[in-house]
Amino acid sequence: FYTPEQFAPTQVKGYSKEKALNRHPPRMLIPAHELFKPMEVRSVKKIFKMSAFLGPGGFGNVVKGRLLQKGLYGPNVTAVAIKYQDGSNVGERNLVAMEASIMRHCQHPVIVKLYDCYTVHQECWLVCELLEGGTLKEAAESSSTWDESEIAYVARKMLTGLQYLHGEKLAHRDLKNLNVMFTVHAEVKLLDFGLCADLTNGPTVA
Repeated sequence: FYTPEQFAPTQVKGYSKEKALNRHPPRMLIPAHELFKPMEVRSVKKIFKMSAFLGPGGFGNVVKGRLLQKGLYGPNVTAVAIKYQDGSNVGERNLVAMEASIMRHCQHPVIVKLYDCYTVHQECWLVCELLEGGTLKEAAESSSTWDESEIAYVARKMLTGLQYLHGEKLAHRDLKNLNVMFTVHAEVKLLDFGLCADLTNGPTVA
């Protein structure tokens, strides 16, 4: 982690969100028309029961969905997090497909699991592992005091996840306390791969 003073010199002049999205398509990219299963609302209601709005994200919103079909994503999965975002044009769908393709490729205990991908009307849905332990930001702001061993545990798990990503030549590029979450069993998970870049073919264009 960097202080604001250390981080400032690393910034590219004229940086913007649009330029941050300008990157090579990942080598594991699955075309949007192959990745997303078209689904009607009436069919969705047979699979999920939306039970809570979990919050906004940088590239979409997230809701909790209770599974109506037992064992769909495993014997112990009874609820999921559904991230939905605009897919009304080809560019938007391709951006979501980039994120979903990277998540599907990454199979690691510290990386949030992606179960399924749907298009519902003009929206792209990513059905993911539900993380109900809160964010690192919430944990850090809680009234409880963290001891050194707890800090070391979270840091080690995060670094294990980053080591895996870097070994796959992937750069997360949006690592912050809101993008680190916990399960109810205190497992650490990295999430939100909307800005993740595949560096196999060299640096991204900033």
